[in-house]
Amino acid sequence: MPSPADGESIVGARLSLYVTNAAADGPAIWRTVPDWAEDTVTWGAQPARSGTASAGNFGNMNAGRLVSTSVSGVTTGGDVSFQLYADANDGLSVTSREGAPGTRPQLVLTLSAR
Repeated sequence: MPSPADGESIVGARLSLYVTNAAADGPAIWRTVPDWAEDTVTWGAQPARSGTASAGNFGNMNAGRLVSTSVSGVTTGGDVSFQLYADANDGLSVTSREGAPGTRPQLVLTLSAR
């Protein structure tokens, strides 16, 4: 994630996901250490969490639309990494970064002049 321009600061962040299979109770969002490689992540080998509380939580997630929620703790530029952790076993599916434009996960920052 690039750093804000001079005179700007990050005042908010939202994680957006495109839902392909609905969930009544979406996943929690946890910060993780950003030093992992995509080809090494498995169900049994996940990036370590970097905190004791979730950074956000999705509620009801309807299929066929982009859903977003606030994420706490994103206040400076640099690498940021998240883990989605299911609160329920309900078959939620979302598109990945390989999805069609407009359906890929996005971290949207709100900036403010200092």
